[in-house]
Amino acid sequence: MVKRILPVYIFSLTALFILIQWLLPVQFESNDDPIMLLIASGKYSGQPDNHLVFINFLIGEMLALLYTWIPAFEWYTLLLAVCNIISIATLIKLTRSSSNSIGIKWLTAFLLICIFIHSSLVLQFTRTAFLLAIAGISTIRFSKNYILGITLFIIGSLIRLEAAYLTLLLSIPLITPVKLIPSFRLDYFQIKILFALVLLSGTLKFADYIHYESDPDWKSYAEFNRIRGKINDNPNVYQRNLTPPNGVMQADFDLLKLFTLNPASLNVEQLNEIHNKASKTPTKTKLSFAISTAHQYIQFFALLLILAIISFIYSKQNRLTILGLIAIFGLAIGYIALNASVKERIFFPALFCSAIYVLFLTQPPKGRLALVSIKILIVLLSSTSLLKSINKIQYRINSKDLASRQFEMINNYLEPNRRIIPFKSSYRVEYFNAFEISKRFPSSQILYSGWLAKIPLNTGKLDSFESLIEGNGLLVDSANMEEATILIANSIRHNHNVEVIPQVVRSGDGLRIVEFKRKTVTPDLRVSIE
Repeated sequence: MVKRILPVYIFSLTALFILIQWLLPVQFESNDDPIMLLIASGKYSGQPDNHLVFINFLIGEMLALLYTWIPAFEWYTLLLAVCNIISIATLIKLTRSSSNSIGIKWLTAFLLICIFIHSSLVLQFTRTAFLLAIAGISTIRFSKNYILGITLFIIGSLIRLEAAYLTLLLSIPLITPVKLIPSFRLDYFQIKILFALVLLSGTLKFADYIHYESDPDWKSYAEFNRIRGKINDNPNVYQRNLTPPNGVMQADFDLLKLFTLNPASLNVEQLNEIHNKASKTPTKTKLSFAISTAHQYIQFFALLLILAIISFIYSKQNRLTILGLIAIFGLAIGYIALNASVKERIFFPALFCSAIYVLFLTQPPKGRLALVSIKILIVLLSSTSLLKSINKIQYRINSKDLASRQFEMINNYLEPNRRIIPFKSSYRVEYFNAFEISKRFPSSQILYSGWLAKIPLNTGKLDSFESLIEGNGLLVDSANMEEATILIANSIRHNHNVEVIPQVVRSGDGLRIVEFKRKTVTPDLRVSIE
């Protein structure tokens, strides 16, 4: 019967996912996932491609083959959904076999279902990688099903290595537990398994590195994008008065910070100089960012800390392990905050990872007060995930009609030879039904900058902002239009020696489509637009 439990949980969560998709179509959290989906499906460049940038090329190759086989089906979306289902089902199964009371087991399972609902409503590859890694390590530690545990962790590392390694870091006290009992012995076999995980996932990452290195264009792009990512994720770049390096115009530096980089404006050496400047931020300033992060998430830190204190009191054999889990969580989040923005997709999976580990280690408390307190804390953690889901649902419902009108305006503008370059995230492809992205996306007519600046898939289409003066349009939110047009016009003048005038050609529902026209000087010296 026990062996059949996991398939039952998988079937139940699959039914729940189908219900969510039927009632509230599943969507993506941001445009990162849809863009990788479009690359894999071939809708971005014209043919399926395995270079998903953030996801290992092995996953990309598998998806590209599936899209070649059945292009009408959204395989990328299915991959994330299946991984979420298996991860949460595995964790619920482990909850059932823990030593906690029946009430705590049920509430922990409810917490996991709340996490699953949120992760299904807004799919996000980093969060999926976290769930796989948490399920994998928990399986290795608590059920000793090494094949399943290793498989889950490795798949998580292929989807997002950094998320898998952060989970591994948070799990160190769990893997090498220190118990206050004389008979304690380290489980060296589990430690060997963990070294094998690091070695295997590292080898697969190296294979991904070699894959990009084998092509000069992709090699150049990968190096460029790696440094750009460090800059865009670093709060020191935005909160300090950094000056651009020699040869870089202020407008191009500002466009870099706004995720709409002119591909012809910056090179690797200049990006390195910007990154080095940001890295030299005084420690005091960096600490202020870490403190700001602590204030942002203070209530969630408090919930985890109270849960750990109660568990610490009543779980004598696991006290140092619990203490280590909380200490490493705080140190890891604090360290990340020194040089990068701690986004919700990082903080909350890390928080739930530590909370779930603490719950697995908690021994049934003898006092009624302690038991009730733990249940209340689990309910509060569950409500955090539920409220986030409700907020997402409300936001998407309220913006559904607006998004439809915006897409209609964009499609009316596009012609066979026209393209649109979105400013920041103005083209909200994540609002599409996650199973209909490829079908609804205007193939090869939306070209992104941001992390796609200099990507080989844009070669010949968006090599520079000169593309904007060749009959293509800039899609921009009304609130950003003035800043965007001024910066882009200055960038075109500086990098391409062309004077342009921005002209709004479509507008409505908070969006503008802007074309840039060359200035020409007539014989009477008056300025006109071609």
